[in-house]
Amino acid sequence: MNKELAGPTRANFLLHWLAIQDACRRGARWYQMGQSGWGDDQVSRFKENFGAQAYEFPELRLETFPITRLVQVARGIVKRLYRFTR
Repeated sequence: MNKELAGPTRANFLLHWLAIQDACRRGARWYQMGQSGWGDDQVSRFKENFGAQAYEFPELRLETFPITRLVQVARGIVKRLYRFTR
């Protein structure tokens, strides 16, 4: 996609709007816009333009090496050190 050409046309808005209308005509009660992740304000605002609401749900991760927990611990340590130095 060429962002400079496609962006101003707001084609992404139109495609979602048409898909939502089609889903409503077919009797759908939900329209899945995909995961955004917390803190992704730009994507969240895009989805809110269509009436989307954020909600938490359980997530399952299968990792060969349990790196997620290591990253969480490391971030906690860095945050504590940062607060200590301020």
